[in-house]
Amino acid sequence: YLKEGSKNYFFLYLFSSLIIIFTILYIGGRSEDIGVDTSAYLYAYNIFAGKASFEIRKDVFYDLLSYFFSRFSSFNGLLTFCASIYVGTAAISFYNVFKKYAVYALAIFLISPNFFQFGINVMRNGLAASIFLLGLSLYYLNPEKKYRYYALLFLSFLFHASMIVPFLVFFITKYFKNTNFFISVWLLSMVISILNIPFINVLLNTFSTFGDSRAEMYVSQNEEISAFSLWSNFLLFKAIPVYVGIYFYQIRKFRDPFFIRLLNF
Repeated sequence: YLKEGSKNYFFLYLFSSLIIIFTILYIGGRSEDIGVDTSAYLYAYNIFAGKASFEIRKDVFYDLLSYFFSRFSSFNGLLTFCASIYVGTAAISFYNVFKKYAVYALAIFLISPNFFQFGINVMRNGLAASIFLLGLSLYYLNPEKKYRYYALLFLSFLFHASMIVPFLVFFITKYFKNTNFFISVWLLSMVISILNIPFINVLLNTFSTFGDSRAEMYVSQNEEISAFSLWSNFLLFKAIPVYVGIYFYQIRKFRDPFFIRLLNF
């Protein structure tokens, strides 16, 4: 049905491209009152617009983008460019890994509950994560060309400092490959979460030592969200991929190196 070169494949590719373009324009064309952090991005944009020279405020590359667009484009131009990186880079990553089946990964990406959250409220983190994803896809294509994917992984950190967490995990899993250990730690974290043991506070304090509290978002949850919402979100979109990964690793004995590296994440 999805044979490359067929009419079905062409129309599916065309439809996916139109969805990507529409989503980019939809996110990039929003007004400043949409989203909690959009006004903060506008504030930073206006600060750079009033400066004669560039200076780093938080994240090097995002600040550089804001400075550039404050000189040559409108605020919505900045938002649209960031949306292009967020959605477009992720789409390229999916194609690198899944080829003709990339449309399924794209669909899951677009309907995930955090899609607009990372595209609007924490936009910088969203585009940094997409760059990180592109780095992973280049690792999948050719693990030997380390300079390519390590450059992108480090670039994602320059867009948002919280990406230091997955960057370090990626580095650790290169040398520590005991998948059963990672599975055990993940299951233990489930038990800790269910029992509401305050072990998470230790992790938060640890990550805050990186000098940027935004790294905490990888190990913390919004206290204003109900427990039911958190668990339903977790069970539907976060736990299932891990369970599927455990199934293919333990039961089906799937041993693809890229799969195992992702599972160890």
